[in-house]
Amino acid sequence: GDYRVGSVPGLTRSVVMQLSNTTQIAEFHTGYYFELAIMNTSGRVMDANYFIPAPQSLLQAVSMLQPELIWHQDRLPETTVRLTVRLQVLRPICSAEDCSQASEEFPLSELRIELPQGFQHAVRTENGLTVGQDVQILQQVQPGTWTSYEDFVAEAEGAGLIATMPTELPLRVGKYALYDNPEVLRVMMAAERPMPAGEFLFSFMVQLPRQLPAINMWQILLIPAGTLDPVTFLIPGYADQRGVDSDLLRHVDFVMVRSGAQDWLQDQSTGGR
Repeated sequence: GDYRVGSVPGLTRSVVMQLSNTTQIAEFHTGYYFELAIMNTSGRVMDANYFIPAPQSLLQAVSMLQPELIWHQDRLPETTVRLTVRLQVLRPICSAEDCSQASEEFPLSELRIELPQGFQHAVRTENGLTVGQDVQILQQVQPGTWTSYEDFVAEAEGAGLIATMPTELPLRVGKYALYDNPEVLRVMMAAERPMPAGEFLFSFMVQLPRQLPAINMWQILLIPAGTLDPVTFLIPGYADQRGVDSDLLRHVDFVMVRSGAQDWLQDQSTGGR
């Protein structure tokens, strides 16, 4: 699919940038590339580059879906509402030790949420951030050929080829939420522990501005340990002030309660939803 960024009020020129998803080009190049076209407002292509290499860190993030912003209330100006950031990890992320032997992966050391101009999170203590998870308990099995399923299980278990994946989000021991900057919320991970596949929710209160900024874009950064560049997701903010997805909110409630989030349903029923 294509992503377009339209004209921005206040700029001296209005342009449209069309970004396509990374594409593997086998005929002439090895690897993944972006296609970038810059067009004027009438749709005429002003410049284009069809072979922009994707950063190495981006290739390492293909196992994760685009993060989502889930709003729990109408988004009226100068009010404080609950927001849940949803991550869906499709395959486990290795620990720092394991990643040293697997160049296609990186250990995750931090999840950073950067709010648009004028927005501020209302996290004042670590209890102001609620974390939920629905982990996929997967098994790693090396490929091979066996005459029966029983033989496969016996041989794989005997050789240590079946290993249970990590079962919880590797939050840093001690203080894992850093919230001193009201425009940035940081969730620190223990890079020495692997991150499982599954769904992860990060819920907190947000103070809304009187007027939406011209560029209402949220940034979700996955910051690896070591020298690799972070992976940044740009997520458009809301346009409509009213309306929530009731089915999605019920799903959030289910994951939070299943995760053992203390007093989650009570908090939602008393106005924290």
